[in-house]
Amino acid sequence: MLAVRKYCQQVKRITGEGIARSIKACLWLLVALLISAAVVGCSGAKDNKPSVSSVQGTEVKGLMGPIAELPAAIVSVGQSADVQMAKALAERAGLQIKFLPQVTADELKDFKTLIMVVGGSSKGLGAAGVKVEDEVGRIKAVLARAKEQKIAIIGMHIGGEGRRGEISDKFIHAAMPAANYMIVVKSGNKDGVFTNIAVQNNIPLDIVENISEAAGPLKKAFK
Repeated sequence: MLAVRKYCQQVKRITGEGIARSIKACLWLLVALLISAAVVGCSGAKDNKPSVSSVQGTEVKGLMGPIAELPAAIVSVGQSADVQMAKALAERAGLQIKFLPQVTADELKDFKTLIMVVGGSSKGLGAAGVKVEDEVGRIKAVLARAKEQKIAIIGMHIGGEGRRGEISDKFIHAAMPAANYMIVVKSGNKDGVFTNIAVQNNIPLDIVENISEAAGPLKKAFK
C-alpha cells in the first residue's frame, strides 16, 4: 500500500495532478484485484484437502484371505446395469454364480455367498417397476436373512463416480455396512464414503483403478 502512495507522488511531480489521479486509481484497482485473486486461491486450496479418513491417516486393509464359498448369487441393490458388469467379471474369474438381480429373502436358502452390486439407476428401477424405498426394503430383508443364515456378503461398487449421487448413496448406506468384504472402483470413493464404512464396520476393502481390475479380488475372495 505504501509503495502505491510513493509511486503516485512521484508521478504527480512529473506529470501533474490529472494524470497522477488516473494512474493512482488504476493502481488501487490492480491492488484490489490481486487481493481478490489471493482470497480465491486460498479457498480453492481448502477445497482440495483430502477426505476426513485420509487426513486422520486411516488405513483400511484389503482382504487377507478367502471368505466366500459356492453356491453364490449376484444380486442388485439399485437395479443399475452394473450388475451385468459384475456377472461378466464373475464369468471372467471362472466363477459359476447364479444371476438373481431381484432376489428375495425367501430365495436365499441354497446359497453360501451373496455378491451385492450396489448402484442406483432411476431407469433400471423404473423398468423393474420398483420405487427407491421398496428397493431399500427388499435389500434390508435380504441382508437380515443372510445374517441369520450366516451367508457371506461381498459388496461391490464398480460404477465409479458416475454411479454416485442421491439415489445410489441411499443404497450404499443401506447395504454396504452389512458386507463382509467390499470391492470398489477408485473414482467412486473420492469422498471416502467406502473408506469410512469400512473403518466404522471393520470391513476389508480393496480399491481398484477400473472395473476390469475387480475380477482379481473377486476371484481371490472365494475358497
